[in-house]
Amino acid sequence: MNTMKSALFIVTSPLQLLCAAEAFKYYKIGKATLVVKYGGNDVSNNMLRDMLLEYPLWNATYIITKEKSLRETYKTVRALRGEKYNLVLNAEFNAWFQNILIANIKYNKRVIFDDGVMTLNDYRVYFEPRIASSKSHLEKELLLRVLGISKFRPNQFDEIELFTMFDLSPTPHVSVVENRFSQTTYYRKKITSDSNAPTGILGQPLVEAGIVSEDYYLKCLQKLSKNGKAYYFPHRAESKENIQKWLSLANLKLIEDDRPIEISITSYKVSSIVGFISTALKTLSLLYPKLNIQFIRTPDDEFLTEKFRINARNTYAQYKGEKVSEIKLDIH
Repeated sequence: MNTMKSALFIVTSPLQLLCAAEAFKYYKIGKATLVVKYGGNDVSNNMLRDMLLEYPLWNATYIITKEKSLRETYKTVRALRGEKYNLVLNAEFNAWFQNILIANIKYNKRVIFDDGVMTLNDYRVYFEPRIASSKSHLEKELLLRVLGISKFRPNQFDEIELFTMFDLSPTPHVSVVENRFSQTTYYRKKITSDSNAPTGILGQPLVEAGIVSEDYYLKCLQKLSKNGKAYYFPHRAESKENIQKWLSLANLKLIEDDRPIEISITSYKVSSIVGFISTALKTLSLLYPKLNIQFIRTPDDEFLTEKFRINARNTYAQYKGEKVSEIKLDIH
């Protein structure tokens, strides 16, 4: 009797692929199909391509690009429709194209792995109140109906399993499995902090996204690099113009490394890693427990909207109990 577990994985980012590889080993998957959707960010896309070579776990891989998203989504649904899997695993609960795929296959259990801080948002907005995804694209769905596809999202909130690094409580309809990144040891090295090395700063597109002001973000960078040059690891969504501005106004050395920070950090000696509202702080604390990791608690009045204040509080709560300490910055 064949007891091999089969699974469908859907990923759109390097972090998601790292979590998918971890879940592959944790759930002891024997046969896996992977759907990868590339977005509009070339850096993220190149990271994904490189990581796929490092994790050759998949029996079949389907690619969806931004340029041909609808056509390739249709072709992938046609290829997978009617397939049955033990598990379907993805990260973006409310993603339109992912829910189309999931609505058109059969499976025994749905597993949600991490998508950064969006996992915390989905837990609060969808998982706790048990609200099904309702995202739609009417024009695209009309065209797909003409082509013979009529299911676009699960009809109701199915019971799910959350495979997560975050400290979240189970509910009657959501079970929680702790992801401590204990399975995928390929990239893990015994690195520690070096007190004589520069501070490593994790850049984030907080200015580009309208989360904090340019003035506040720059003051934080200047404070962190006041006593010596700091390494700046830019986020793939930061604009080149802003990065050049930070370099000209703060004592920073730009680290141009296309690999995810969870991997690239092994190539650099740092006294500490400092970030703002970054999921990477959590993953780094799990992967490298001897590394000094710190976060900046942005004051409430520095956030430009209430939504970001709430998301930040949820993220800060996840640092509690982990080896992620708060760094105090007096920027006034």
